[in-house]
Amino acid sequence: MEIMGWVLAKRSPAVAVEVIADGKVLQRVPLGFPRPDLSDGFPDVPNAARAGFQTRLSLLGMGPDIELRVRAVSRGGSRIDLGVIRTHLGWRAAADDSLARLISVVIPCYRQAHFLPEAIESVLAQTYAHWEIVVVNDGSTDNVAEVAARYPGVRCITQENAGLSAARNTGIRHTNGDFLVFLDADDRLLPRALELGFEGFSGHPEAAFVAGLCTRIASDGTPLAERPEPYDQEDHYLWLLRGNTVPMPGAVMFRRCVFEWVTGFAEGVGPAADYDLYLRVAKDFPIYCHNESVAEYRVHGANMSGNANVMLQACAAVLRSQRQNAMQTREARQAWREGMEFTRQYYGSQAVSDTRLDMAQHRWRSAIRNLVMLARYDRRGLVSLLRQ
Repeated sequence: MEIMGWVLAKRSPAVAVEVIADGKVLQRVPLGFPRPDLSDGFPDVPNAARAGFQTRLSLLGMGPDIELRVRAVSRGGSRIDLGVIRTHLGWRAAADDSLARLISVVIPCYRQAHFLPEAIESVLAQTYAHWEIVVVNDGSTDNVAEVAARYPGVRCITQENAGLSAARNTGIRHTNGDFLVFLDADDRLLPRALELGFEGFSGHPEAAFVAGLCTRIASDGTPLAERPEPYDQEDHYLWLLRGNTVPMPGAVMFRRCVFEWVTGFAEGVGPAADYDLYLRVAKDFPIYCHNESVAEYRVHGANMSGNANVMLQACAAVLRSQRQNAMQTREARQAWREGMEFTRQYYGSQAVSDTRLDMAQHRWRSAIRNLVMLARYDRRGLVSLLRQ
């Protein structure tokens, strides 16, 4: 919500404006926004030309019926009510009715053209019919654009190779839907994925994103005999601090307006960019998780998540970025420490094994790079390796 206005007072001049909901101050905005029209209208009031204010408020996480009090704060500290805003929360409606409740599916693709038809066709088979598909060709050397062109209505955006996060962010800028799903080109959606995501938002209008489960498939698309772990429905931020148990980006549907408040996918944390985004959203907004499978994660030799050294570095960096926020409560501090320990144990043990193999086979450049990484992120693993 955008709120703007002005405050003038001859005695005890106002210095700020507060916006209050349920007795709590949501935002305090200093005066100073230029309003040259006020100096013309009130020439006898000092500093009238800079008596304006302007602010944006996030209403995510609030109930559908909202009452906001707006009050001025004087230089002496007294508060003066200016007015009340009452509104019923309704998410962005498109100017064109044909775009209402549109779900955008972004498929970034880099050297995965051989898997891309299955990803696209999994969207075509959805029970929820109002969607768009945007393929982002991230400077791929194979025939991504040619494959996308086989499907009428599928748009393909081509850019120079900039990495997975940059490709997803490009997709955000080139879509129109009120909701967003990020499907990797080697994965597939199950037929009710979009329907279940939309139902999740309908039942939980406060949620910033809705997450479902995924199943795992082999490189050839055959199912792997594994059952997905159900979600823990406790405080979702604490739950995510303990480890990324959201299995894959395609299992998540985001509300578009989230990206007006949370920067898109970070481009400096590699394959953990989705984990980083989940934490940044869950820190400030409610999310909703259900235990229905909505996507299929393909396991093959080129999965970035299969590189333990890269994943150790990326996940540790993401958790370190949350350290300052996590230190504010005892529960969050404990969850953060558990998350760091889980990351070291899960990826660190694999990284130690990979490094030991590099050393045994005299791949010294890779071994030294991994030793440096272990020294930074898993010193206990490094000590264990050197002892062995």
